Amino acid sequence: MKNLKTYLFLLLMSIGVTLPMCSCKRVLQKIDNLTAKTSEVETEQTDEVAETEQAKGPIILTSRTYEGESFFKANIQRALYADQTWHVQWPVSAENCNIKKFQKELLHFFVGDKYEDIDSFLNYLNKEFEGDGEWKKVDKMGESDARYIEGEEYNPYPQSMNYELSEVSLTEDGYATYSKKIMYDMGSGLGAGVLFTVEYFMYDLRSDRRLLYNDIFAAGSEGPIAKLLKTKATNLDDYRTLIDADFPPVHNDNFYVDFKNEEAHFVYDKYEVAAGVDGVVDLCIPFSEIKQYMK
Repeated sequence: MKNLKTYLFLLLMSIGVTLPMCSCKRVLQKIDNLTAKTSEVETEQTDEVAETEQAKGPIILTSRTYEGESFFKANIQRALYADQTWHVQWPVSAENCNIKKFQKELLHFFVGDKYEDIDSFLNYLNKEFEGDGEWKKVDKMGESDARYIEGEEYNPYPQSMNYELSEVSLTEDGYATYSKKIMYDMGSGLGAGVLFTVEYFMYDLRSDRRLLYNDIFAAGSEGPIAKLLKTKATNLDDYRTLIDADFPPVHNDNFYVDFKNEEAHFVYDKYEVAAGVDGVVDLCIPFSEIKQYMK
């Protein structure tokens, strides 16, 4: 600023401007005003640059974990017991993204449109599933609800249920991946009676929207990718994919992309592409093999 002020004053003197002392003071005052305004403009520009740089910075996501466990007994003639556990890793704050919109999309993925926010969902759990109370989803069931197969009573309701929502990854580019896991134990005592699913949710925190298959992969790529997946399934205890049958279609609503390790993962439910012993099947393809089908 001092250099600018001196330059302007010397410029006036060099062109032969003769000014009384009071006029010089006024000129210097005007120069001070000019330099002050210039400083304000530079400060505003610096602030704009800072805001731009901040917007390009990494996403910082803070999460909180909620856990619960309950034991329920139905109020019916025959004893019916069920355990229920839940584990929710919930984002509570974030920088450089619309956290409210992210929370809403994630809650919809986890439990649908039943609840406005995580607090209403947690209140529902605490109200409906008290550990020393009755399991209200079953307590109105009567004797006639029992099923019999070859003379043996069969319980059509699960003996235990587990729900889990967890953060899988968060990249510096602002891509967040979450998983939803649900497990039902039908109480048969056999592995076949344990049913579970795993679903994945990807979200672009910078553009504030869920990432869908068509955002990452080219249209019509499901068929070629399914052929690639079949080559990755050779180590499964398999009864379908190791024969000449085509591999099941790609689930374009259940996949996730690991940008850090440059891999794409496609997920299939228990029994869908392999024997039950393999459970949920997660097949991985590196970017080097799939890049021709990526946008």
